[in-house]
Amino acid sequence: MELHATEPICWDDRKELPELAGIYLIAEGEAENLIYIGRTWGRKGIRNRIRTFHRSATTGKKGHAGGVTFHSKLYGDTDGLTV
Repeated sequence: MELHATEPICWDDRKELPELAGIYLIAEGEAENLIYIGRTWGRKGIRNRIRTFHRSATTGKKGHAGGVTFHSKLYGDTDGLTV
């Protein structure tokens, strides 16, 4: 299995994420300020999972449990997030 790691990217650039299965880290600002660690093995990969997280995080709607929790704790404010 090949491992691919990327540098953190701004939340607004999340559409550039790969459509590969893997582990993703979400941080507030700097990478050291981790707020969520997730994994996906879905066929649409990390990009789709982050899309689902974002929807749940900003609306509170079901689809990604971590996103729903994020919404309840941080009120859906995704400004300054990196992935």
